[in-house]
Amino acid sequence: MKKQVELRSIVFEGINQAKLETKPKTFILSPHDVLIKARYSCISAGTEMAKLTGLQKVSYPFYLGNRAVGHVVATGNAVDNVVIDDLVFSHVHHQNYSLGQQLVCPLPNELNTPVAATLGMALVAMTGIQTVRPELGDNVVVTGAGLVGQFAAQLAALSGAYPILIDIVDERL
Repeated sequence: MKKQVELRSIVFEGINQAKLETKPKTFILSPHDVLIKARYSCISAGTEMAKLTGLQKVSYPFYLGNRAVGHVVATGNAVDNVVIDDLVFSHVHHQNYSLGQQLVCPLPNELNTPVAATLGMALVAMTGIQTVRPELGDNVVVTGAGLVGQFAAQLAALSGAYPILIDIVDERL
């Protein structure tokens, strides 16, 4: 299946140079692909600012964003886990994008909010908690009080541990 859409993305063209890029794109869906129109995307402010300012080295142009929540607009003929108009979470962040159905997670319509786009950051924090395996009464130091750090501290507390959140940016604490 072939579908043409408008692709809209925030792109860093160089250090301290950002723009909104809009261009047509034709997607050719394989039988197991899903085409999604993003509704909400997540930006990790600390990470993205480091990339924009040159503190973290990236290749330019660099396309901004981290995971998204959106609606299915087309599917390949073998897709069986979602249908058109389903709300989904995925690991891609452009306004329109195509990916394999195994990378798409259906969501209940009640999660059709900007907060749902932060699920990916929570998954990063969950990976850290699963690796550390805090137990009841443990002290857990979380370095970095950005979005992932906030999730990690909350997940540590839910595990029965005592989170200690530290950051070099006072405003995050």
